[in-house]
Amino acid sequence: MRERLQQQNPWLKARALSWLARLPFLDAYELSRLLNVTEKEVQWLLHDLGNIHWVDQVTPSSPEFTTLPLHVLAASAVSAFSCQLDIPENEVETTFAVGHRDEVRRLTRLEAYTFMNRIFAELAYDLHKEGLRWLAELRARPLARRSDSIPWWPPGTEGYGCLRSTLGWAPFFVAMDRPDAPLIHRRKRIADWYTFRDEGRGWGDYWLPPIFIVTSSAYASDQWAKAVQAAAGRRQVNTLEVWLADIDTVFSKGFVAGIWDDLDGVTESNLHRCLHRISELDATFAPWLRGDEVPMLLSPTQPKLQAWANQVVVSLVSGTPVGTAEALGGSHSFFPPPISRAIEGLGRHPLLTASELGVMLKVDRRRAERLVAGLLRDHLIEALPPLKDEPSGEPRYILAELALKLLAARDGVPFSTYLRNAPFTGRNQYSLAQHRLGPLLYHPEHTAGANRFFISMLDAPEAERPRLMRWFGPAESTFWLTHDGSRNWLQPDGLGDLHWQNQTRRFFLEWDRGTMRWREMSDKFRRYASLYTSFARSANPWTPDTVIVTSTPQRESSIWECWQSTMAESDCPPSLLLTSIESLVTRLGPFAKVWRTRADDLRRRTWAEAIDLWETERTDSTNQQLEDDDD
Repeated sequence: MRERLQQQNPWLKARALSWLARLPFLDAYELSRLLNVTEKEVQWLLHDLGNIHWVDQVTPSSPEFTTLPLHVLAASAVSAFSCQLDIPENEVETTFAVGHRDEVRRLTRLEAYTFMNRIFAELAYDLHKEGLRWLAELRARPLARRSDSIPWWPPGTEGYGCLRSTLGWAPFFVAMDRPDAPLIHRRKRIADWYTFRDEGRGWGDYWLPPIFIVTSSAYASDQWAKAVQAAAGRRQVNTLEVWLADIDTVFSKGFVAGIWDDLDGVTESNLHRCLHRISELDATFAPWLRGDEVPMLLSPTQPKLQAWANQVVVSLVSGTPVGTAEALGGSHSFFPPPISRAIEGLGRHPLLTASELGVMLKVDRRRAERLVAGLLRDHLIEALPPLKDEPSGEPRYILAELALKLLAARDGVPFSTYLRNAPFTGRNQYSLAQHRLGPLLYHPEHTAGANRFFISMLDAPEAERPRLMRWFGPAESTFWLTHDGSRNWLQPDGLGDLHWQNQTRRFFLEWDRGTMRWREMSDKFRRYASLYTSFARSANPWTPDTVIVTSTPQRESSIWECWQSTMAESDCPPSLLLTSIESLVTRLGPFAKVWRTRADDLRRRTWAEAIDLWETERTDSTNQQLEDDDD
């Protein structure tokens, strides 16, 4: 091995170590793109550097990326790395993304940084192919020190890059968005960027290099754009230079391609057109290893990262005290994907049983029970006693505080902000977030009934029937509206998207156990009318369907009377209403002939028949109106 190390190019080893210090948790393919060599060469290189304890590796698990070994500059090699660079070790930890503390914090947000690594690796390769401009710098934000330890790096950005050409230097920053990050957190990041720029920190002259936001979706891009413009309007300052593209587009077409939208969503530019050239740029560059000597054999002074993570998980299971950062970093990226999906599922839909969770995750009951047992063992969920009228007699489960902290850390959102605004609900010690879990636990039978309804939709046999495409959780089902001249809110018991006949229809569910007073029912229906009217008057008019499941046929008829009178009073546009009885839906299923679609017609139809009948009547009504207008 020593002979092979000596034969290998010392410059290549130095370059590899420098890249691992800049972009930790690279896989072999990404490092080969950065070094412009074959993946096989990189695998040999990493193997040799690992044998002399310069490189550590870990194999994390996540539903969001393929499980592959990821490589970092070993924490025990930071001292030798600083010696070869001839700079103090504390300066190395400020400049580079290295050291155990950085690794622990980065593991909690591994999805975001892993995606950025892949984007940067492909960017380096594409620029090398172009040959017209060459890469001067690519780095991930160091996390070992305070966020303001690098005075020129704006907060809330994960990456920095700089291109060089005959025209000068072209710096830029990259911000990674997460799909479950709440809007208020995105606004906070934007406010920090404006403050950073307008206080003249780092770059001076009220200027900041462009920020490229890799958003989670096209909808998120629109949210970001509106928030950036609104912040500039409130502050009465020039708008930040921000460019937006969703992550799927970035992966498919590349960072250099003409994919970047301006804030108006009109102009699509490539990377080079978005950048500005400046003549002087010294402080933003990190040094590279020279490569004039072969890396020496090191003595490991710290446990390997994988062994450390395994020990953290063992400590959590046994109840041994572990620091919060250690617990989050050591456990988040090493739970198998089914565990991660189960945490998300229970966070979005509290009070599921093990069998219901299995239906949602598409696993059999035995596997679901083992999954729940593991979550209980790891203190990620809590069990609630079986409900009195629970048909199965199974306990129901909610997320524990540790699971909520894992989700908040993954999405890079402060825990208190996440509790109030993210789409997940669970047990925690903070009273500020009990507005979500409290009502669900106060009426657990109500919540369990709505859960059973959606689970029965997912569990229905595949046939010529509508399909539930998306089931929104309670935290995602709150709508704000103006009702009776004041700001109010409406939260249906359920919200879903149903696909039928090449069309997706959104529906609101009300699960009525016969306990709501008629005055309260009328008030809720009036809020529905206000909301539906606002939908009909929006830029893209639409009206959702309404599904009400109640306790008795007599109450069902009364609900029809109350609904029709309320909608008539509010001059609300017509919409499809389906009602049924809980016993019918439970016995026959939601896609059987259990739905009543008229106040004056007691016949039961299937959901598909109800949709088809409604569309036919609406088409006939539209045609008749056109004929009357012509006359």
